[in-house]
Amino acid sequence: MSFEQELKSPFVCPVHLDIGSETPVNIGQLNYGYRLTPKGIILVEATTWTYYEPLGTYGDSEEFYPGKVCAYEVGLGYQQFLWKNLYAAAVATPFLQKFYAEDKTETKNGFQLYLQFIAGSRWEFSKNAGL
Repeated sequence: MSFEQELKSPFVCPVHLDIGSETPVNIGQLNYGYRLTPKGIILVEATTWTYYEPLGTYGDSEEFYPGKVCAYEVGLGYQQFLWKNLYAAAVATPFLQKFYAEDKTETKNGFQLYLQFIAGSRWEFSKNAGL
């Protein structure tokens, strides 16, 4: 099956759920894509995310939040193949956030808009991979 044939129908890709320490960054994500044209794909993603420290610190923060933040989103994007397997994509992801105190009571609500601009390449490791 060629790359052009395999993306004519919708595809779904679950990403991961991280379960770890006392303050794990738990992420669950589901991606869906649908090929609109031979080179264009519309992308939809849904994510839930819980974290205990400021974003970008990845376990190195000296201070944690007094509680946790839970974020939920449904994002929308578009991916365009430019030349051979090279592509560019843009994805807008609005997050609705809920801030919880240490006693698990909700203290605040928030909003975060995350914009991604991606350049990448698709690599085929096997003709029969079915990816």
